[in-house]
Amino acid sequence: MPWARNSSATGFVYFLLFSLAAPFSLRQGSGRPFINVHYNLGASTKSMLHANLSTLVFQEVFPKLVRAVAEAAPSAALSEVRDASLILLYRLLFILYAEDRDLLPVRDARYDNYSLRDKVRLDVGRRKDDGDTFSETASRYWAVIDDLCRAIDKGDGSIGLPPYNGGLFDEQRTPLLTTFRIGDSVIADVIDALSFDRSSGERKYINYRDLSVRQLGSIYERLLEHEVRRESGSLEIRPNIFARKGSGSYYTPDDLVVLIIQRTIEPLIAEKMSAFRDKSEELATRRDSAAVRRATLATLDPATQILALRICDPAMGSGHFLGQRFLGSNHIRQARRVCRTMCG
Repeated sequence: MPWARNSSATGFVYFLLFSLAAPFSLRQGSGRPFINVHYNLGASTKSMLHANLSTLVFQEVFPKLVRAVAEAAPSAALSEVRDASLILLYRLLFILYAEDRDLLPVRDARYDNYSLRDKVRLDVGRRKDDGDTFSETASRYWAVIDDLCRAIDKGDGSIGLPPYNGGLFDEQRTPLLTTFRIGDSVIADVIDALSFDRSSGERKYINYRDLSVRQLGSIYERLLEHEVRRESGSLEIRPNIFARKGSGSYYTPDDLVVLIIQRTIEPLIAEKMSAFRDKSEELATRRDSAAVRRATLATLDPATQILALRICDPAMGSGHFLGQRFLGSNHIRQARRVCRTMCG
């Protein structure tokens, strides 16, 4: 399968490529190192991937799920159909993202037989390539997804899966999804659209590792502003700026996220860095041995202190706040450089 991943081979290629001098030399005709050209190309590819995925979600995936849920639960109110479809879509996106980022135990052999990637995603891709037929009444894929969602919510130590009980997979919060099953033909189309990019004319595996929480959050934000209406006997999904307010659903814009984090977390980080510098300047005036200085400063190691911060986000949603780069490796790398400089 040309779109299946081979992580060992890919890792070796990257190691070989970036361990040579050539990537850091100027590329003829561009005036920029190859590594910069490659980075910019990757950023452009990610933006294109996000745009293509957004188009598929709004034009194909979400409408298909809404109509399938409405058909499977004909007595449900349209508001229930919308909410159930939205939850189902984001359960799938969460699993795709978590498996591609190794947040679920995809490297554990015990998990293989229950993963979305192995039991549904790659199987759908193979059968689509072979021109296979998917049943409209059998629901094998739904059973795999349902079992996995339950295991993610409750945890299953026998397959190396801890509980992710944040509410997204809680059956009691979206009971409508427990009252029916969706056929393989619909699930196969949905999984195929979410898993394989076809913009170039051929189907290519979408690696959700390349997407950020912010990009997935922007899709969610736009979905919240749509409502489901019945017009002339058919269901229509239409934009409605009041839909989000009516459902009490909100998504914080990226700029505001960054500002809030800067005003709340930045002072705590600065405090840790300042305490380390102050102590190092104090020790510089004393005649303690290098070993004593290092031992003293180790207790104030800013990288360790930053990682020890406990941050509560009681309505974390997609983890947009907690996942910002502002709290990531840049501050920790800076702290490590400070520690090496001061400790020798």
